[in-house]
Amino acid sequence: MAGTPAETQQRRAEEAARNRRIRTSLQESFRANDEDNAERALDPQLVEAFENLSDHVITREEYATFLTDMEKKGHKRDDVAWDFARWLAEDQQKLIQEKDAEIEELNGFVQVMDSDLANARKELEEQRSIVRAVIAGSRQTSPEPTSKASSKKFPDPTVWKSGTPSEWKQWKMSLHAKLRNNADWYADEDARKDYFMKVVADESWEIAEPYFQDDTATIDTILEALDYRWADPMEKQTARSKYQSYLQLNKPFAEFIAKFQTLARTAEIPEAIQIDDLRAKVNFDLQSQAASYEPKGLRDFIAYLQRTARNLEQVKQQRQRVTARRGRGGGNANGNSSQRPVPNPPAKPQFPPQRPLTNTQNNSRNECLNCGKKGHFYRECPEPAQPGREERVATMHERLEAKKAAEDNRVYELADNIETTQDDKDFSPMPENE
Repeated sequence: MAGTPAETQQRRAEEAARNRRIRTSLQESFRANDEDNAERALDPQLVEAFENLSDHVITREEYATFLTDMEKKGHKRDDVAWDFARWLAEDQQKLIQEKDAEIEELNGFVQVMDSDLANARKELEEQRSIVRAVIAGSRQTSPEPTSKASSKKFPDPTVWKSGTPSEWKQWKMSLHAKLRNNADWYADEDARKDYFMKVVADESWEIAEPYFQDDTATIDTILEALDYRWADPMEKQTARSKYQSYLQLNKPFAEFIAKFQTLARTAEIPEAIQIDDLRAKVNFDLQSQAASYEPKGLRDFIAYLQRTARNLEQVKQQRQRVTARRGRGGGNANGNSSQRPVPNPPAKPQFPPQRPLTNTQNNSRNECLNCGKKGHFYRECPEPAQPGREERVATMHERLEAKKAAEDNRVYELADNIETTQDDKDFSPMPENE
């Protein structure tokens, strides 16, 4: 059972007192039963016979034979049995007293060792305090700030001792937030190291202590040393594996892009590669809308996809409301409709939930617009630029724009043929590329 040295010593004292009470009770019971024969001394011959009998483990038959022999020598059987029990009890009592004395002596040794251990722990903590004070004192060479810190105190991170890789990552973020928001409290690297000493303990303190005494060490150096003990060494590789297989499919775009950015940041994927991967990982509707979009950067592309996904969702909700009204009939009690007839919306082609990740070109024959071969995009063509390439690329973009404009007109015509209800007044749908 764990506990402080004082609690351990108290528990041992209570156990010794309980054993003494039990032995005292047994002694009193023995004296009460033996009060008639207490004054009668044991026969020396019987004592010698008892000693010979008890020098080994005896059986019931041996004990009966012993009593019979003593009876033949003129001793009463009951008196011999009682005297043997009394002699055996006295012998055991002497043995118990000897063991008690040994236990008391050992308890004394244990108390001394507990006291020495407590003193050693106290001395170790004093030494650590001295080391902290010496390190902090050696760094007071920098001039004092001319003005007091103006930032409001940011919450301190908990004292880090040990934990899981995830807990260690969160603790590092809390430490960086503290040092960032109270940067005017810690004017230099030495001040930050002095603060760092206050928020680590136990095993982490033992790892970081040599760096505290090294004037060239920085906070980043100490955190890197602790990373070897607490961080997940396979975090980057695991994130890369999940990033490669992660697709939007039927997930909402907000949920998809949040995890995509987390995996990309952890796996350290360059922004240029993230843009190309986003084109392939979003669902087919977004792929169709973003096919001809040339983003200025990753953030611009994500913002464009967010707007497009939101508009596509609005068009989808508009179509659902149209379908619901058509299902209700939209007429009066006499069965005569007061609204204009709603034409059936054009059937939407059924596409798979995710387009296969292939190197197809955006033209009818899936051929490279530079060399005319299949299997790669014209931007990835290994051949030098061929005559007429720019004209073919321009023609492809014009064809895509014309197709998109035609599909936009179909959606607007559908919206114009629907009488707007009260809940649709503020709705402005965006055309969807079907």
